[in-house]
Amino acid sequence: MKKSIIKVIAFALVAVMMCAVLVSCGGPSGEYTGKVYTLKFSGSEVTVSWKGLLDTYTMTGEFEMGKDDDGNKTISFTWPEGESYADDIIYGGAKAFFGKNLKYNEGSDDNGKYIEISGARFDVKK
Repeated sequence: MKKSIIKVIAFALVAVMMCAVLVSCGGPSGEYTGKVYTLKFSGSEVTVSWKGLLDTYTMTGEFEMGKDDDGNKTISFTWPEGESYADDIIYGGAKAFFGKNLKYNEGSDDNGKYIEISGARFDVKK
């Protein structure tokens, strides 16, 4: 009985450690601000928001981390289809900017932590 309890506890600890490793190797989490867009990452979901002339717009989709042929990190975004022509006009630019297999980098400097997507910098929101 004691051996089986110890095995269960040991298995649970290994599972928790594996999850922690996988999460730490994953993509971004939290909120980041750039010159135009604000990105909020949660799990595999991303919400992008920006200020337009008349309103603040948001769109929510999914992201996935990957690597290019040289082993560099990439990020890909998937967005739902627009429901109308107006949606395509409003959200088309953001959907085009946040596409597939984009170069991804993480770093920190005197200004704090940041991510870069295709050279565009997004700082951790403070």
